[in-house]
Amino acid sequence: MKNVRMKLCDVSILLTVFLLSAPVFSGALSSSIAILSAVATSVISAAEEMRNSEDSGAAVTGCDNHCMFLEDLGGLPGCHTTDSAPTPGNTFLGCTLSAYPGCMKHDSTLHAVDNLVSCLVAGSGETVLIGHGNDGIVITGDGQNPSNPDHFITTWNKGRWEASLRKIGAQKYPIFTILSCHTGAGEEGADLLFAIAQVIGKSVRARTGLTYCNNGEIIFEPGSTWQIASPEQRPKPIPDSRPQARVNDLFAYEDQAVSKTMPLDSVTDVLVYSVISTGTGVKIDSPRIRLVNADAQDLLRLVSFESALKINGHLMAIITAMLEIFFTDHAGNSQVRRYAVYNDRFLEDQSFPGTLYPAIQSLRSALRR
Repeated sequence: MKNVRMKLCDVSILLTVFLLSAPVFSGALSSSIAILSAVATSVISAAEEMRNSEDSGAAVTGCDNHCMFLEDLGGLPGCHTTDSAPTPGNTFLGCTLSAYPGCMKHDSTLHAVDNLVSCLVAGSGETVLIGHGNDGIVITGDGQNPSNPDHFITTWNKGRWEASLRKIGAQKYPIFTILSCHTGAGEEGADLLFAIAQVIGKSVRARTGLTYCNNGEIIFEPGSTWQIASPEQRPKPIPDSRPQARVNDLFAYEDQAVSKTMPLDSVTDVLVYSVISTGTGVKIDSPRIRLVNADAQDLLRLVSFESALKINGHLMAIITAMLEIFFTDHAGNSQVRRYAVYNDRFLEDQSFPGTLYPAIQSLRSALRR
């Protein structure tokens, strides 16, 4: 690790010398750009080496903790743009603006691209698109669950974003970063990043796990990593970390900020709702699935309630469903709790947000039937 940090320091010194000496260089401008590009590539290489050596769950502010972004490594300016949908549909907006002072705001894919192009023309060295995400998708407008194809990027709506993203490809920068939850995960993540890389002619990277923001810090889920695609080859898919299938006989909920558990046979009903974007948040309509007694309990067996993940921040994930769980507590009282389902992977008790319960892979198909 010490050697890696020394490499970063060496690159930073090289960059500083170059910038101070640039005015007296007699070579053509293209030569200067080539030198700067080589320095940036060295920075990325060293940062990736550090990434592979450190805990990927660390907060990403400060060189000691992440050293992933160019503005932290070599003093290079960066181009960042974030989905500007208002709260509560986009609660991480204010946080990301704190994490990246000067971050631009967008409300569509075209607007995001225009932001980045205008910044890159000025000569910045980093390109980052920030928004909610899921496997093979990143949201560029509405904050959550948009229905307008101009407000998200995925493989099936390539016709909506291909021409715009080509404009980014014409600029000079080392790698295109998508900062969101799970956009690089699995087969869908590999497909999307490869499609974007082919369009822009440059490498693209995105996270394979949860990403959230707290007090101006961007934090990655432990065990997650960057999926990276080049224009030449589709990357090998990286699965996200999920609990192994197991017999689960407990149900957990929050009561006055205290976590409590009940046997699953205390659950009587589960209602599954679709989530609709309102432009300023999300809402639910009438339930599309109702499960009773044993069926309700079988669905909840797909959730690892004993493996709660505590977070303090604003998730960059998509709410893919909402559950209402009806049960009888230890005192014999009827209770109901509403849980947001993020990216078909985590349940969060809406009474006391901040505790996530991971689910096994088959929850996704169960909720989408």
